[in-house]
Amino acid sequence: MTNDSSVSGPGGRPVGELSYTEASRELDEIVAFFEQREVDVDQLVSRLERATAIVDELDRRLRASDSTVKSLAAHPGYAATNLQSAAAPAADRIVMRFTNLIMAQSADMGALPTLYAATEPGLEGGTYIGPDGIGEFRGHPRIVSPSGAARDAEEAARLWDRAEELTDVRFDLGAAAAA
Repeated sequence: MTNDSSVSGPGGRPVGELSYTEASRELDEIVAFFEQREVDVDQLVSRLERATAIVDELDRRLRASDSTVKSLAAHPGYAATNLQSAAAPAADRIVMRFTNLIMAQSADMGALPTLYAATEPGLEGGTYIGPDGIGEFRGHPRIVSPSGAARDAEEAARLWDRAEELTDVRFDLGAAAAA
């Protein structure tokens, strides 16, 4: 968390930027892509779910401390950026350039869910925002649902405590938050 009053002051709202991968419910194609590259898919999905869990845990702790700050999350969908082609083998870069033309939205459109989460006044803490199109690949911002594993409150609390322990950074959110 920052001392910037737009985030930590009254009514502030940190927004966790997450991956489209975490938001998708049908991971078969993504799993196949990473399996071909010998990536531990279970570990990848687990890490993405934990990213959402930590945003929710921050919001729970903020509410427990009677803070007016809200913690939200957003994902860009499939936005055409250099992330798909950075340092990839030449064949992958060609495929991804083609895929970007067909499936991706612009980087500007991909930024909208984060901007919406940061500025839309009626959103509750813990809300997750993504594109409104088919499969949440592209479109205008709307409230979306993360995977069930990402909403496990006990696991999120353990993750939060472990992160504080490993980083030796503590967030003083008030005595109520420690309960």
